[in-house]
Amino acid sequence: MNLIKLSGIALSVALATHSAQAFDQTSQDDTGMIIDTSYPDSALEMSEDMGIALGSDVEAGEAEGNKFDLLDLAHDFFNQHVASGATTLAFTVDDVDFEFTTRIEYKYGLLHLYGTNTDGNILRLIRGDKNGWFGDVSNGTESFSIIDTYSLGGSAWFIHAYKVPNVGDILVNGNLPVPATKDGSTNLDVGYTTTPYMEYIYGNKSIRASILWLHYQTQDILDNSGVDYYLNPLFIERQDSRFLSEKDKEEVSNQQLVHGREYMFGDALGAENLRDYIKDFGVDYVSAITPGGGFTCGIRRNEYKLDDLGGPTFVYKEEKDRAEIVYGTILGGMRHQCRNRHIARHFFFHNFAQVNRSYYENHPLLPANKRTDYGGKSDYAYGSKCNGQATVMNLNFNQESLPIPVLSSPNVSYKGQSCGDERHDNARAVTESLPSMANNGVIPTQSADVSFKSSVFLALEGTSHAGVTLVRDGDLSESASVEVAFTSVESEFSALENVDFKAKFVRAEFAPGESETSVDVRIIDNDQYRENADIQAELFFAKRLNIKTNKAQVIIQDNDSAKPGSFSFKTRTLNVNETDQTASIKIIRSGGEGGQTINYAFVDGTAKSGSHYNAVNGQVYFAEGEVEQTIEVELLANDYQNVEVSQFQVMIETDVSGDIKTMDVIIADDEVATGSVALATDTIDVDYYASQATITLTRDDASAGEIQVHYKTVDGTAVAGTHFVEGFGTVTFAAGEVEKNIHIKKLNVTEATEQTQFTVVMASPQLSGTKIVTVNLMTEPERESDSEGGSLGWLAISALALTGLRRKIS
Repeated sequence: MNLIKLSGIALSVALATHSAQAFDQTSQDDTGMIIDTSYPDSALEMSEDMGIALGSDVEAGEAEGNKFDLLDLAHDFFNQHVASGATTLAFTVDDVDFEFTTRIEYKYGLLHLYGTNTDGNILRLIRGDKNGWFGDVSNGTESFSIIDTYSLGGSAWFIHAYKVPNVGDILVNGNLPVPATKDGSTNLDVGYTTTPYMEYIYGNKSIRASILWLHYQTQDILDNSGVDYYLNPLFIERQDSRFLSEKDKEEVSNQQLVHGREYMFGDALGAENLRDYIKDFGVDYVSAITPGGGFTCGIRRNEYKLDDLGGPTFVYKEEKDRAEIVYGTILGGMRHQCRNRHIARHFFFHNFAQVNRSYYENHPLLPANKRTDYGGKSDYAYGSKCNGQATVMNLNFNQESLPIPVLSSPNVSYKGQSCGDERHDNARAVTESLPSMANNGVIPTQSADVSFKSSVFLALEGTSHAGVTLVRDGDLSESASVEVAFTSVESEFSALENVDFKAKFVRAEFAPGESETSVDVRIIDNDQYRENADIQAELFFAKRLNIKTNKAQVIIQDNDSAKPGSFSFKTRTLNVNETDQTASIKIIRSGGEGGQTINYAFVDGTAKSGSHYNAVNGQVYFAEGEVEQTIEVELLANDYQNVEVSQFQVMIETDVSGDIKTMDVIIADDEVATGSVALATDTIDVDYYASQATITLTRDDASAGEIQVHYKTVDGTAVAGTHFVEGFGTVTFAAGEVEKNIHIKKLNVTEATEQTQFTVVMASPQLSGTKIVTVNLMTEPERESDSEGGSLGWLAISALALTGLRRKIS
């Protein structure tokens, strides 16, 4: 199976620098709130470490003023997998191989891609806006995350701040962790809020995907630690102008509103309105995702109030007043090291349990008379390490000891080693604290059923919005609400987001006494004909309501020409030479009326984008009367021959008729290399005193062309870094060259009493015969004693030394 490399050197060629997109200094969203897009400045700057972490050719600071479409290959790869309907997936990230059996689920309005294999590896990805993906992939040794990073403009791989374990690596009381369930575990009812600015920057689906990613990982930690609590999400809400009074709009600075700080801490009426709204759900705990801009990553809030210096006060109420408390965490959304790395989870658990006593007693920033007022009561709330890896609350780690998703506990083990003891037991501290937190709020009674009034709603493309009606049946005396998600799913009839409609999550509100209410979705009037375009409407996060029927369809009736005609590639196959510089791909229109946009996409075969050709998915437009359009694809020539031909495909993606909607582009190699390459021997014995192993390759006919041979060392009983220096690379035979040597450096091993070996694996279409060389590292020969050998013994030693010297020279 071919592996797709998703980062590192191979991806540096996929970097496409676009001219800066000049944002208006202010923009108005659909709630009427004015968003200052010039603030905060930090949101528009490139993080210093991102270019390096991705192995790209972009240096820190080089991207200032520009927006990057980074690693389009990564999210296009996953999108193509989803669209194909395939159930197996294989790829590499920085030379780490992954292979999974996959399945797709839709949860909370978003597509989830899960992968498993027989080794217990992990794949969990969530798709947001603009093809942005969030999630994790791990083989138990190496872990990576894919996140949507605004400063870089697209999805990007980062080395995970967690070491995600394989299934079976973590045991609780000797057994596999048991996932908490809504019906079988104690519920901790949680809610999430974000700001209009965050949605403006990331998109409403991507910010939701990011929140769900954080939510799932927090649940993983509880499950892996044997803490039987289910995080039950009650809402994902936006802090917007619904909650602001006219006085707030006049007096509260736009900067405060952008940050969300006024909502979480402020004394303005809008802040009180939001807190009352949140409490009405019966939520126990709420997390706010904000733009950052000076915030710490997380903070515990029991009472929303500012002190004289403008910072949050730490006021802990009595147990009897806990129903009035809303626990919360603020997460800086623009900072990938906060929102998207382990620190966010770290602060979640600061909210879930009080820290150890000594933390407060020795806190240098607290007045002496306050160091016992902040609740540090336990002497066992300490993080730990197990099998060399840090637990969640242990910040003392490096790249080799990254945290695993587990709390310290003597009942938990990682790869056979305990993760705690009597002093290191954060799982106990959390278990003791969560009961009081889980009683903070009381979910209101579900006193009525809610459903769509119809299973199908019709919308005319020429109208700007389509209405959807909901009905409730039962007790109507109180207000109630439910979220309606307007999204698309993977099917041939699905409406396209940002082409046919705008994806949206909106709350439908029932006032007291109301049995019906309506919400709408924005319809885009485009010039592309589609006979059917279906939007999926789905219900989530009901308050005082039981969801009876949760899905309906909105069918867009197209107002474009009912006769678009048919669209086909001119030929099924296009043959080109790599030196042609461009491949001209023609699409032909037959019949039809009016204008029509045709979307097309490229799919790698043996020819790889960035190596053999340069192309990005796009569209062509046929005006009235136009019958032919051309797509120009840049071909990348090289100076060597590794295959006779390479191939990629172009597909028409628009839902129109056509005889030829997939074309094969075959690239012929212009270099005709003569002859073949062979190894001089398949076994090499390396003397103990030699400094390197030399592998010789010969070419039988070097009259024309260039041949490349790739090689890599593979450990055996001899191990790279101990017995020899790991080697990999490419040997190139130019025309006329008949012999090449590969040198693998040998390391000195004292008291090498046993012979060891490693192998060197070769790869090239022109390599004949054996492709593997076994390298034997010989032991030190026994020396004769002076008494027995006299001067002859010294001569023998000298001869051996000269032999070693000659080998070094050769």
